[in-house]
Amino acid sequence: MALLCISALLALAVLASCTLPMPVSRPSAALFPILEQGRWDFIDSTGAVIVAPRFAQVQEFSEGLTPVRESGHYGFMNGTGRLVLAQAYGYASPFYHRLTSLTTFKS
Repeated sequence: MALLCISALLALAVLASCTLPMPVSRPSAALFPILEQGRWDFIDSTGAVIVAPRFAQVQEFSEGLTPVRESGHYGFMNGTGRLVLAQAYGYASPFYHRLTSLTTFKS
């Protein structure tokens, strides 16, 4: 029993000493989602509109990108409002430690 407890504590100590990878990038300024006339958009900390309202759904920025949905398809937008991954997915989640979850449409 004592050996099992020591092994568990050692495993916890090893895990605690591991560092998680840093995000690849972060937007230089915070962007905030807003809803105008049924469409989502982003503004910066001064209230300036970054992209004209056009998205049906948006999610939080993570690692410099945010999933956005338009016409039933998800893609990724960067902090300047440019689509950097085409809207071709059924669902997309925000990046977390350089990984995301995507759902594709069946052919």
